Amino acid sequence: MSQPPAPRDILDGLPYGVVVSEASSPDSTIVYANPAAFDATGYRPDELVGKSDRLFDGPQSDPWTAAEVRAAAARGGEGTWEVTDRRKDGAPARHRLRLTAERDASGKVGRVLATRAAVPAAAGEDFLRAVTETSPHPMYVFDVAEKRAIWVNRRIAAGLGYTPEQFAEFDANFLDAAM
Repeated sequence: MSQPPAPRDILDGLPYGVVVSEASSPDSTIVYANPAAFDATGYRPDELVGKSDRLFDGPQSDPWTAAEVRAAAARGGEGTWEVTDRRKDGAPARHRLRLTAERDASGKVGRVLATRAAVPAAAGEDFLRAVTETSPHPMYVFDVAEKRAIWVNRRIAAGLGYTPEQFAEFDANFLDAAM
C-alpha cells in the first residue's frame, strides 16, 4: 500500500495559487506559496516567501475590499472576494480570493490560507458589451478600479464626435468634462 501524498505535495500540485500567511505577524508575512501562486503573480519563491502579503496591493486594488479581507484574516473569519492584485510587473490581475483561517488549540488565529483563482475578464466584458450595444441610449461602461472605459456604444461616441476606439482611450477626467 502506498503512502498518501503529503499536504505540501497536494498544495504544490493545485492549479490555482495558494498563499499561506502568518496572521500573528504585523504584516501578514507569507510563509508558503505554491508554484501556481508564483506563476500567477510573477514573483520567484525568494521574492515572495518572507514578505508581506501587502505586496499584492496596487493602484487598482480596492482599499475597502483589502481592509475587509485583512479584518476577516485578523479575526479568523472566512470569506470569498473578487480582488484586483498587482503582479510583479505591475500589471493588474483579477482573482477570486478565498480566505480560511487556521486556529491553534487555544482558539488563537495562527495562519491564514488564501487561494487565488484567476477571474477571466472576457466573460464579464462580453456581457457589458452586449448590453451597451443593444441599448437605444448613449452608454459607456467605466471600470473605476482600472480607471478606463471598458466599453462604449456608438451612440455616445458619435454624439461626442469620436469613434468608439478613441472614446475608450479617454480617462475619467475627460469623461467627467464631456458629460
